[in-house]
Parts: sequence; C-alpha cells; structure tokens
Amino acid sequence: MVDKNGVEMHIGDVVKVAGGYYASNNGLWIIDEEPGVGSWCGDNYHMLMATKRLTISRRKYNGMFWPIVVFNNSHFERKLAETHNAEHATIEIVGKVDVAMIEQYEKERWA
Repeated sequence: MVDKNGVEMHIGDVVKVAGGYYASNNGLWIIDEEPGVGSWCGDNYHMLMATKRLTISRRKYNGMFWPIVVFNNSHFERKLAETHNAEHATIEIVGKVDVAMIEQYEKERWA
C-alpha cells in the first residue's frame, strides 16, 4: 500500500495520519506490522502511536489500523465514521525509526 505521495509503506516508517473522524486517529504513528510480513495475517497495517520524540507511546490505547477501522457500539456512528475516513483520511510518510526499538517494545509488552 502507498501513502498519499505514492511512497510504499513498510515496518518502521513514521507516518502522519490526518483527516480522521476521531481526533485520536490523527497524529504520528509508527508502522508495527504490514500485510504479508512475518506472522501478520491481516490485510491492514497495524500502527503504534508515536510521541514527539518518535518513540512508541505508553498510553493504554496506542494501536490503530490503516485503513482506519472503527470500533464502537453505534451502527449509525460507525457508518458515519467509516464514510468520513474513506473520503477524508490521508496518510503520509514523514520519517523512519529503528526496527529494533519496535522489537524491544514487543518483548517488554508480552513478557
């Protein structure tokens, strides 16, 4: 999958998401998993929220998928958010981080 500038996205890329329906979807994210790589069997990219210093955020809900997936209990609001995200949400690669940092985070998280 490519970003809005036509650049291929890979694990370790820092991306900026803008135009999402929920404010928590917008901001800097680090690509953690990509389709067809390793044991990831999903069709979407999995991303972890990045801090201003480009490290992985330690907040409770710091994961997101691209294309943006909406999880809530209101069918109407979910459809509204999905439609909005499909039309307005954009993703752009703004940098790269060391993949070893992601691996270290995963080891600490699941240890």
